[in-house]
Amino acid sequence: MEIDKTINKWFQETADEINANHKPDKPKYDLAANTLPLAHNYCNAVFILLDNDKKLPAMALLRILGELVFRLIWCLYKDNPQKESVDVRIQRWLKESYHQREKHLRKLHLAFPDQKDIKKELEYVKNEKEKIPYEFPGGNKGKKGNFYESLEELPPGYKDQLYLLLYSKHNIAIHIDMLVLSKLISQKENVRQFSGDFDDVDTGELKMRCMDCAFHIISYIRIVYDLNYEKVKAEYLEVKKKN
Repeated sequence: MEIDKTINKWFQETADEINANHKPDKPKYDLAANTLPLAHNYCNAVFILLDNDKKLPAMALLRILGELVFRLIWCLYKDNPQKESVDVRIQRWLKESYHQREKHLRKLHLAFPDQKDIKKELEYVKNEKEKIPYEFPGGNKGKKGNFYESLEELPPGYKDQLYLLLYSKHNIAIHIDMLVLSKLISQKENVRQFSGDFDDVDTGELKMRCMDCAFHIISYIRIVYDLNYEKVKAEYLEVKKKN
């Protein structure tokens, strides 16, 4: 089965099983249920771009998906070093979310001091952040969270292997620099040719990286909902073997 069809099947089957397996109203179930369709949406967008030979934009979406993988697993990994509950981890991520929003709103308020709605939202976000007693992910209490340091709290291999594969490798599509731009120029005979994309990136490899993201997201969501994920794992390993 093609990679995109396999991924779509995973998301659809998982959504169907979640809908048939009602759980109490708890943050961990909300997190999983909200992540599922979002991740599915991004995976579909990656395949649409790759099928139209838009590799750099697809890599940008893969970078976003990669971060979502690590954030989700950071929240749901029960054997974390602090032995914190999933609810506490979600609160820590929420605090970091408020912190980042507050920084953005402060800059907006400086640029547009007469906008009362900005000031009102800034006050709300700041107050909500201060209500959360836990520290930021990857940081000490009261300090800004550090995404890379938070990877120390994930299962073995995630920081030194999966991070390189799913996250940092795709940074170049988010942070366009001179090294990226220099790869978009080629010369044939005496004619310079300018391209808006990479010609030497394998589309099949990028699709496989999308499947890596989908597999980890689906697996952890199924674990949270007490759903069997062995079938998903077997299909994932079978596709990896062929690719």
